[in-house]
Amino acid sequence: MSGVQSQGPAHPAGLSEEGCSILLRVQSRASPATIPLILMRPSNDRELAIARTIDTISIKGGLDLTQIDEAVAALGFPVMHNSDNAYLVLYIQWRMENPIVRVEDPLKVQR
Repeated sequence: MSGVQSQGPAHPAGLSEEGCSILLRVQSRASPATIPLILMRPSNDRELAIARTIDTISIKGGLDLTQIDEAVAALGFPVMHNSDNAYLVLYIQWRMENPIVRVEDPLKVQR
């Protein structure tokens, strides 16, 4: 043996294994246009933290799937439960289809 260890398969966009798992789930879901807004409303503190984190990332510069690891790290949950992952997948997908739009205050924008 040469002492070189296999790194395993490369993950897309340099994502972690967990990030790739979430990415695959996002990509395999039905269109977010079919997800009603009421289902995206957080129903507990963990879902609220997920929504706030994704919205913050979205506001900073747009949301794309390469930021999954950033979102998971920013949450700081000791353990991501299946329900957390499911909500994260749905919320990312929904937020990408329903981006946050900044509107300038017309009173501040004077010509």
